[in-house]
Order: sequence, then structure tokens, then C-alpha cells
Amino acid sequence: MYRIFPGVFAFKSAAFRSKTLPLSPRTFWALALLALAIIAAPVWTFTELPILDYPAHLVRVTLLSNLPLDPILARYWTAHLRPVANLGMDVFVPVVAPLTGPVAGLKLFATLGLALWIAGAGLLFRGFWGRYDAQALLAAPFAFNVPFSLGFFNFHFGAGLALLGAGFWVMRDRRSFLYLAAMAGHALVLLFCHMTALGVFALLLGGIELGKLFAGGFRLRRTLQAVCEGLIVFLPSFLVWALWVEHGDGGELLFDFLANVEAPLTASTALGAFASNLPPILIMLAWFVAWLTGRLRVAPLGIGLLLITALATLLMPSEAFGGTNVELRMGAILVVVGLSVLAVEWTRLIPWPRPSLICSFYFALLAAGSALTIVSWRGPVDAVVELRQMNATHLPYGARLATALADSDRDDLWHVADFAILDRKVFVPAFFATPGQSTVRLKPPFAAIGAVNADDGGAIMVSEVKTLLSGGYDGLDDDSRFRLRPYRTLACDFDYLAIIGSPPNDLPADFIPVAARPRAALYRIAPASQRHCPPREVQNESKEAQIPLPIGSSGNQEFSPWSEPVSPSRAE
Repeated sequence: MYRIFPGVFAFKSAAFRSKTLPLSPRTFWALALLALAIIAAPVWTFTELPILDYPAHLVRVTLLSNLPLDPILARYWTAHLRPVANLGMDVFVPVVAPLTGPVAGLKLFATLGLALWIAGAGLLFRGFWGRYDAQALLAAPFAFNVPFSLGFFNFHFGAGLALLGAGFWVMRDRRSFLYLAAMAGHALVLLFCHMTALGVFALLLGGIELGKLFAGGFRLRRTLQAVCEGLIVFLPSFLVWALWVEHGDGGELLFDFLANVEAPLTASTALGAFASNLPPILIMLAWFVAWLTGRLRVAPLGIGLLLITALATLLMPSEAFGGTNVELRMGAILVVVGLSVLAVEWTRLIPWPRPSLICSFYFALLAAGSALTIVSWRGPVDAVVELRQMNATHLPYGARLATALADSDRDDLWHVADFAILDRKVFVPAFFATPGQSTVRLKPPFAAIGAVNADDGGAIMVSEVKTLLSGGYDGLDDDSRFRLRPYRTLACDFDYLAIIGSPPNDLPADFIPVAARPRAALYRIAPASQRHCPPREVQNESKEAQIPLPIGSSGNQEFSPWSEPVSPSRAE
């Protein structure tokens, strides 16, 4: 390979270093903090965040503290504190919440995830090239990636930890048992943070060791040493996962290879809103031009890592272990690995007299991307605030709330209804409590109409509301029936319907308007629409008997979750 591409592969050398943008450790970390402050600005600009899963995460970490003490919330949910491979923010936020509050605690967790990505990129570059370099700072916009914008905070945080651990790994060639034990502890932390993040860590370390074998030859002793070190690091995590960690049902394993090919462009960054595809395009263009002009250098020890990461990006499933959008999670990691392995001689590629001008121009672009993100978030944030104000004014405590979208393009507001759990202590099916993934569980009988994973229980379309009311559920295709399962008897199981967007004029008379805002409307579902509802099967906690409970029946509120909601005056 070295003969096929002469002059491309380069080891650490002073001549090569002078043509890049080397930085002292103090300067690098100071600029890294500046980059972090810029990309984290959108997170701290607004009280509400228009991030898809953010409302669900905020509700969950808040419920963990409030459930034992709140009888209204306890009608619907119970804390289920078990070892699951998705515990990152569920442990961090409740610990810091007494000092920061849950909102600031969750934002702090998200910001630390961004910091880990930048730090991991810097350490990887230092491990491969023996120095800190300004090129590693190009990872900043890729830390603010699509998984982050979707609210996959546990995975995002864990992936940052994996990059950080890989950076420390590549800097040490001779590893003591104590060092390997520390890495095994790091792997255990990743397991409980997010299972996929542990897989990323294994891929990164495997790629690094493969690169060393490429560079030094596949000698039996070195190969056995790499295998033994890998067993020491990952065997404890595997045993803990197999013998102690609670598992979900897994779900289907689906693939979308076209999306995998596009992931480095479409999912590697979300900074800059509509211009978010620009950073990866510019990076790949710089690599291509540098290769054509002989200004691209490849770290020999990083070849295996680059190949393994690229292969994993292409082969990632779209759905696995009950999670969705899995194929979007490797694109940014591939770009960060590329920035660490593929070094560009920037001072020869860009004819500017001073390297400081290149850095200044980069930070100006980074700030512009952050500003564009803030501008693009303002409209969705206003919609969230409007909906929360409407619910806080008109929605009774303890109600059962369904949510519908008037516009299919606003699926970014999927979980906005979850805020009503905090504001009015209501039941919302969109707040998924997935077995094996969540620390909060729905109580019977609400498990029958609550989301079981990230696909079902989300906000439905207004047109689908009409289909359900007309009895058209059984005529839908299998995917639609699964997605709409929590709403199949909407008029029987819910007290209120919130519509996000412009409400239609042809809703049935059983939906009584309660409040209207420019971006949302609230309807009361009339009791008359519940006259022909079937009895609801309530399964007790021991799962040994089923007790039929008619919907809307009276009785002790403590044991009858289908009792009437509490009016604002009674609750307050």
C-alpha cells in the first residue's frame, strides 16, 4: 500500500509538522473551549429545546425524583430502577439536579457530550501524529451531529467517551495490567451509558490494533497480545451485560444501505440548520484537493481504524434492539476519525500568509453555523412555549392527553406533548417507557395504550384521527396499525386532544374546543363519545389475574387510573 501511494503516508516529522497547524497543548485546549462555547450556544440560548427526544428525557429524569411523592403521577407511571444499557443521563441528571435543577442538569449533560467529542478528536490526532493540531478542532461541528439533534443524548455522550478512550489507547503502546483494568472500567461505564457506545469503543480499539498490525506486520506474538488485551478490556462488560443487565425485546433488525452511504454527508453534523451539509462537503473536498496536489498525509497507524469505521458505517442497521435511526450514528464518528488520520498540509493548500488567519476564518464559520441554528430553532421553540402555556391554563390535572399534528413536516414536535406531564401531571402515550431501555414504566392498564418503543405512541396526523374515529383502524396496513396502536380507541381512552398546527374545521362534534392559539389548539373529548367503549383489561402487578375495569368507572382514585381528571381548582 505504501508503494501504491508514494508520498501519501507520513510518520511524525518536523518537516511535515511545519506545513500543518501545530499547536501547544495550552493553545489547543483554549481553542477547544472556545469551539465548545460556540457550538453549545444554541443549547443554552433557549429554555425549551426543539430537539426531538428532549421532552421525553426531561420528563423521565424529573419523574425519577418525583414519582414516589406524587400520587397523581403515580397513577400512570412507576420508577423502574434496574441496570439497563441506557442509563447515562438517568444517573447524571438526578445527581446534579439538587444543585442545577433538571433542565440545567440535562443541558449540562448534553454540553459535556459535545466537549467529549472535541477532546476525543484532539487526543486521537495527538496519538497518531504526536502533537496537537488545529485540524482536530474541525471536529467541533461534527460533535453537534444529527444523533445529538434528535436527542440521542446517552449515545452521543457515550460515543464521546468512546472517542476519548480511543485517544488515550492510541497514545500508549506498552500497556500495564493496571492500565488495561482502567480501560475495562471505562468499557463498563460505556455499557451503562449506552450499549451502542460500547460497540463503538470496541470498533475504535479494534481498528487501532489492526492499524498497528498493518504497520508492523502480522506477527504472532503481537497479534496474541492484542487479543489478550481486548479480552481484558471487554470481557467484564460482556459478562455484566449477559448476566446482570436487563434486556429489551430487541425488535427487528432492518437495514438501509443507501442511508448508510449518505450518513457522512447527511448525518455527520446538524450545526448550521439548512447549511448543515456544508461542513462535511468542505472537509471531503479539502481531502480530495490535498490528495491531488500531494498535500495529504495518512497516519500509518490509523489505516485500520479508518477502514473499520468506514465498514461499520456502511453496515449499520437502520433499526436494532428496539432503537431507530441507528444508521445515522456512525457518520459523524467516521468524519472525526478521518480528521485524526488524514492530515492536510493547510499552509501549502491555502495560500494565506499567516496560519492564524485560517483559524480565525474557521471560528467565524463556526459562529455563523451556531447563529443559523439559533435562528432556525426560534420558531419551534415559540411553538413549544405556546403549547405549554395553553396546557397549563386549560388542561386539568391528571387528564389523558392525545396529540395530533396538522402538518407532517412538524414531526420535530413529536414529543412536545410530554411537557404536559410536568405541567399538568397528565398521561401522554408519546412518552415511551421501553422495557430494557427506560427507568420509568407505565402501570397497568396504561401499558396497553402507551408507547412500547420509539416507533409507536408518537403524535399522529389529524387525518389519522378522523380515520380512527370512523372505525378505520382495522383496515390499515400492519405498520400503520402498530404505530397507531395506542390511539385505536382514541375517544374512549383519552379526555383531551391537542392539535399542533392549524386545526381543521371538520372535527366531530364530540371534540369540544377548549382553547386555540396560532400554533396549537386544545379539545375536550365529550363523555358522550365514551358510551360504547369496551371494558378495559387491567392487569395487576403480579400478572396473575386480569380484572375488567369499565372506562370512566367511578371508585377509589388511588386504584382506578381511569377515574376523572382533577380540575385545576381542585388540584391547586
